[in-house]
Amino acid sequence: MSVSQFVAHRGEGKARVFALIRGSSDSLEVVTSLGADDAHVAEDLIRELNFFLVERDERSLNDFLGGLPNAVQIAVRNFLQKRCRATLGAMSVYGAVEPLKLLYVDSREEFRELLGAAYLIGLGFEASNEIDEDGDASWEVQLSTAEPFVRASEGERSWALPEGVSLSSTWTSRDYSGGNVIDQAVRVAESATSRGYRVCLHTFEKGDGESIDSSSTSVIVVDIFDAPIPPSRGDLDA
Repeated sequence: MSVSQFVAHRGEGKARVFALIRGSSDSLEVVTSLGADDAHVAEDLIRELNFFLVERDERSLNDFLGGLPNAVQIAVRNFLQKRCRATLGAMSVYGAVEPLKLLYVDSREEFRELLGAAYLIGLGFEASNEIDEDGDASWEVQLSTAEPFVRASEGERSWALPEGVSLSSTWTSRDYSGGNVIDQAVRVAESATSRGYRVCLHTFEKGDGESIDSSSTSVIVVDIFDAPIPPSRGDLDA
């Protein structure tokens, strides 16, 4: 679950600030309350919190919080520390990245067409190979609402590497200029899969700077691990 945005509700001269939590079911969580003397700044606080969620600009937020009662400052900072730690891949240039659809594909052509269509319309995707009990490889593809934004200082991926496996090699579209990057990414992924290696693909917007408003370039990454293809989830749950 993650915080996608902050909202405020005003009534009877007071205001309450909530965080919208995205998960298997959406929910609201109270962040803090503003008394009658401070309720008028609720919308300004919301703007600052949503700006922080995207830009992680602590200086701007601290400057604003400095003018609010201590209880409000403490409540906001405690909430941000516990619930809003920076998560790689959580934000796009359009706001929070939300899961869109989880698909399972066993046809190479369908896999290529799915990733190509997602890339063409700007959806994000994370894809990983898996193998069933008969030894047949397929792909799990998580589509998301947008490509995550990765700041210039944050490296070349929008998700943390899985634990317990070693990264063998990485192919990125930055190093390729020979034609359709999706076709080439799928060829790299399928080649490693045919040799029995665990593979993950994903895409993101790589910023030229630290601000989410900086210019960016769409990047496709294929990570190949020195590990066998994991069993399909269906087999694990059986």
